[in-house]
Amino acid sequence: MDWSKEFIESRIKAGGIDIPVGRAFFIESKPKDMSDVTHVCLDVLTKTNFDILILSLSGSPKNFLINYKRERLDTSKILLIDCSQKKANDPDIAQIFYADNISSLSSILEKTDAVVKLNGVKFILLDSVDLFLNKHNPQECVGFLSNLIAKMKTNGVNIFLLVTTDGNNQKEKNEIILLCDNVIAL
Repeated sequence: MDWSKEFIESRIKAGGIDIPVGRAFFIESKPKDMSDVTHVCLDVLTKTNFDILILSLSGSPKNFLINYKRERLDTSKILLIDCSQKKANDPDIAQIFYADNISSLSSILEKTDAVVKLNGVKFILLDSVDLFLNKHNPQECVGFLSNLIAKMKTNGVNIFLLVTTDGNNQKEKNEIILLCDNVIAL
């Protein structure tokens, strides 16, 4: 690992997370470090007084919550939208939401906007821009992220886009960087 928790924490705080004002962070790391980077970001964000919404394509949201709790993160502040499978909301786990149509980026955007407004969310973490680019049409994904970032900035919500340095979809990643206020390269 070429970076430290303190480095990420200082870069995120320098970007202005203490008072969410609608900034977009592009955080790029090696694929092998992505899990650790996600954990550090969540560790920093859960120490604020605001809820965090994770948009995830990378696994079971229920397992995420179990793992985050095991890692001693304050899971009471974490909400998740599962963008990988369509299910009805689970009444036993109020923190997990499902998009009505996971193949439609506009449906994911609508669900995100609704959850943010309903819960007063001030941070969004998209845990894998790469998976979104691979699952959906890359150019449509750039449009989706452009709309998401614009909408969240208008609502004073900070958004964190986690991206790998794997070299895939570089053209689209370069376009996404232009939408962001802060770039953190690890």
